[in-house]
Amino acid sequence: MKVRFKHLRKVSRKDLIGMIEDAFISSQIKKYLNFGRSFKNILESRAVTVCDLISEEEELLSRGYAFCSPKEKSFSKKLGRAIAERRARDLLVATKVFSDNRSIT
Repeated sequence: MKVRFKHLRKVSRKDLIGMIEDAFISSQIKKYLNFGRSFKNILESRAVTVCDLISEEEELLSRGYAFCSPKEKSFSKKLGRAIAERRARDLLVATKVFSDNRSIT
């Protein structure tokens, strides 16, 4: 499995909304919304790290996002990579468990 990172700044509003929706649907950011972090705050920063987990056949297995807070003064690639990769790996495991359980029934 390969790991690929993209560090994006000044992402267009349309693209960022798509990423937020993808992260929300895959349960990557719901917990932050419970603590008052809103889509508006994420849209203000317009910075995100994306981690793609790629199979040996070059198929996308999972994608994780780390959105920069507008309160942060600088964009930490190291922190963004760690968060995005953890979310991508967590999603991959959750997807595999779900797939395995569906195939049993």
